[in-house]
Amino acid sequence: MPYGRQFLSKKEVPGIIATAKDYIGVPYVFGGDTPAGFDCSGYLEYVFAKHGIRIPRTADEQYKLGKLVEPDDLEAGDLVFFTTYEPGASHCGIYLGNGNFIHASTSRGIRVDNLDNTYWASRYYGGKHIVKINNIFLIFSSPKKIDKVIYTLSILYLLFLFKVSYASFK
Repeated sequence: MPYGRQFLSKKEVPGIIATAKDYIGVPYVFGGDTPAGFDCSGYLEYVFAKHGIRIPRTADEQYKLGKLVEPDDLEAGDLVFFTTYEPGASHCGIYLGNGNFIHASTSRGIRVDNLDNTYWASRYYGGKHIVKINNIFLIFSSPKKIDKVIYTLSILYLLFLFKVSYASFK
């Protein structure tokens, strides 16, 4: 299992998302992992298996995949998790982009919802990067990260200047 690391190629994402959308409207069935009926983690396991990618069966185990990421830094194809019927990661979906994710809703089956929806926003547990992304892109993927990079470079520059100044006074 690809625990704790990114394992999904960016070029595989459109296919994963297309497959996920093929099942919109399939009913929710607790413990379901076939097109006759899915629960959330069974749905994710099934979609990824259609692309030859094996992931764990349960939401709490799927949460161990990838790297934890802020909601603003999610990429299409990443996984999103929620606390629903038990503490911790008890519900999951695939992030589609623009705040949307696809999942197996207990009341409406496979559907697309938005992370800003009051129900989902209040239960959001975390997002996991599973998509391999260029490290340079990760540094500049959000204003917060850019600020941290600028701050760090400024400190390094000041330390360099201090060292040069100190050396010239010897």
